[in-house]
Amino acid sequence: MTDRLLNNGVEHIPSALLPPTAICSMEEIIKPSPCRLLPPELLLEVFRKNAERDDSFHNRLNTARHSSQVCRLWRTNLLSSTSIWGRLLQLDDFLWTKEEWKDLVLSRVGNAPVWVHGRVSTSTWPFLVKVLDSKWENVQILDVWENPVSRFCPPGAGSFLGKPAPNLESLVLRLYNRWPLPQPFTLFNNIAPHLRAIEASPIFFHVDSPLPWLYNLRTLSFLTTHSLADILSVLKWVPHLKLLRIWRDSGSKRIVRVPHELLVPIHLPKLQSLHIINGNLSEILPFLELITPSPICSIAIHTTCLPVFRQESFDALPTRFYRALLPWISAYMKGRPPKFISLDVDSEPSLSLRIRDYPPPPPSYKPSSIEEDSLDVAVLLDSYCRSALAELTRASSRIFSSVEQLSVYVEYKRDVDILVPFYEAFTSVTELTLEAYTAIDFMDLHAERKRDASVLFPRMRTLCITVEDGSTVEDITIVSRILDFVEYRASVGLPLSCLDLSAGIRGIELSDRDRERLGTLEGLTVKFPA
Repeated sequence: MTDRLLNNGVEHIPSALLPPTAICSMEEIIKPSPCRLLPPELLLEVFRKNAERDDSFHNRLNTARHSSQVCRLWRTNLLSSTSIWGRLLQLDDFLWTKEEWKDLVLSRVGNAPVWVHGRVSTSTWPFLVKVLDSKWENVQILDVWENPVSRFCPPGAGSFLGKPAPNLESLVLRLYNRWPLPQPFTLFNNIAPHLRAIEASPIFFHVDSPLPWLYNLRTLSFLTTHSLADILSVLKWVPHLKLLRIWRDSGSKRIVRVPHELLVPIHLPKLQSLHIINGNLSEILPFLELITPSPICSIAIHTTCLPVFRQESFDALPTRFYRALLPWISAYMKGRPPKFISLDVDSEPSLSLRIRDYPPPPPSYKPSSIEEDSLDVAVLLDSYCRSALAELTRASSRIFSSVEQLSVYVEYKRDVDILVPFYEAFTSVTELTLEAYTAIDFMDLHAERKRDASVLFPRMRTLCITVEDGSTVEDITIVSRILDFVEYRASVGLPLSCLDLSAGIRGIELSDRDRERLGTLEGLTVKFPA
């Protein structure tokens, strides 16, 4: 047997050993890999794409390391591109690695822009400090959060915050322990010309004069560690702000009082999104009253508990809150009139109403995530708030006139009529979606309203009944009640054109009599489960 020749990984077979039909030129036999034909700049662009923050489960450092071991060409291109390695400082990827590997990666960064992100734990603290000490002037993105169980904080961990940040664009620090800061301390030494976004729990304090880098901020987030007075003092100096996020303590019932000198109008003409999450009414109210809303501004307001009233009259604060909230909702609805609205009444931990203009997840899954460009307002509905809520209701017919699709989920069973004022405001709705249990309550409400001959949703043509994942409806009368409702609308000249039961109602089957009743409704299309 003749030996085969190998050269640079390409197999050479003597032509004498090839069958006649296989004889071809040497150029055809020795073909380079297709990836070798890629221009170097295109190959580098692929490597850069693999280094972007696209998926939290993607170990981009491993991808780069394995790519550098494919061949000499790939290795040369990767090792010569410091900008790629500068994007790969994901702290979680260094959790169990040796110091030699950490130092090697850091050496490959050179003077390229640096992205540092991930979870700071006891084992990655020293590496983070080393990166920030040696590369702080190159840091473009710093987005780290502290492991709650970590209690290790190296000396001088926060010293970088007092140094100029000439290339910093985004800073996010979510910390449980206060970092030791140098004294005296001036944040960034007042030099951060490219900074556009900041969320940092340990560094903001009362600002009495404008700081140069504040003027350029576009995104600003405040955590529960910031006082309302400090937040208001900062907002005076950020006229170009587009996104404002404020998180408060979800369990706080303390009345929060702001110094009178800070209660002045705040000018944020370019604000596009306001999120205030987990505050009680007294914590949210100053921002609603002092900032003037614009039609380009989306809003997410979540009240989580009611403050303990002392000197205020029992309902003065709720009344002020709803009056301040109404212009924000009105401005949003005028600027971005939605076709879809979801109404969600929840009884845990307190009775609340959530209004949003994007489809909700299944009722069993109640995430804290919020769409950035949306209306998402969750307000408490305790009894003494009802009079204040009535003011919002009186304006609802104008506010919600654009809505054509309405989704309703009511968990609270004792007050089936709690949303009647809102139902009456949705005069343009053509499609109504009800969760199966809500449908039972809705049909009860409908039966009561027959007495005054009023019909909700005069333009409605489609009724959809959905079910919570895995739930079983025990009330076997639900189908009969739904059919009563459909027949009544037909009798008053407002017939439905579609009854959508395709989601199925676990534990309930349509009887022959039910199907006969459906068949008598002229022009009605019924969608059954597949």
